Amino acid sequence: MTGMGRAAMVRPDRDFSHGEGERREAAMRRTRYLVIGTLFVCGLGTGFYVGFRQAGMDFHGETGFWSPAVALGLIALFVVAVAGGTWIMSGVMDELERARSYKAASLGATLFLLAYPIWYFLWKGGFVREPIHWVMYAFFVFAMLGALAWYRVRES
Repeated sequence: MTGMGRAAMVRPDRDFSHGEGERREAAMRRTRYLVIGTLFVCGLGTGFYVGFRQAGMDFHGETGFWSPAVALGLIALFVVAVAGGTWIMSGVMDELERARSYKAASLGATLFLLAYPIWYFLWKGGFVREPIHWVMYAFFVFAMLGALAWYRVRES
């Protein structure tokens, strides 16, 4: 005993070192990390599959076709990952992070909508080779990620 009479015992299931807001923020951060990690693993798995199939086609003379079940499975995984990830992440974002994401997505989409038709028209005019679609998608994604990083640094 500490000499204070009956000392109150701290319940081990309650963390009193932080306030309610800090605990809520920590739970939201854990959820964000879990969602991002899950999406990373899904993307890594599909990326390895696509990469190995492409490598087999390029280096071993395999056909570039996938079975319909695999194609539909990858589509389903993609749609569930995008829809589910968006839905869960919208619940664990604050309004500032949401505004940054909207601005970054708008900038990436604007650059994509400018660059793709320009490349397409230059190709049809014989100035450049045919548009490479995955390059355009990568351009959009990297533009969006760069804008998101810029907005985070600038507004911090």
